Amino acid sequence: MSGQVRPLFSDLFTSVAPGGRGGGLPFGEPDPAAGFDGVQYFSSSALHCPQCSVRQHANGSVTYSHMALTPVLVKPGLDKVIPLAPEFVRTAGRRRGQADCESTRPALVGRLRGDYSPLGVTLLGDDLSAMNRSAATR
Repeated sequence: MSGQVRPLFSDLFTSVAPGGRGGGLPFGEPDPAAGFDGVQYFSSSALHCPQCSVRQHANGSVTYSHMALTPVLVKPGLDKVIPLAPEFVRTAGRRRGQADCESTRPALVGRLRGDYSPLGVTLLGDDLSAMNRSAATR
């Protein structure tokens, strides 16, 4: 699904970027930042598909869900954000015990670095990002 919605977000960004069709947002100093958070956009105890994340509860019930990491481009002093293409959480290839969004984060970060580095975008992360980076440098 990512490949299907990504062009829509690219068109949106192009329309508001400097020199874009929409007149452009005032980028420049300070550089914009990209923040992201995980969202659950489907949840059911009955309906499910092979791509669903599965959560086993202590009482024996099961919850099936779909999640995504949803980035936005923000700029200090502006009261608007630009939504960027989401990275849909996939369960295939996930390491045992690793949270769904944690396993999807590297793909999103890599894409944001590649797509928006010419703007000097700073990637914002949460405390888990800092802990993961710290552990990786040891």
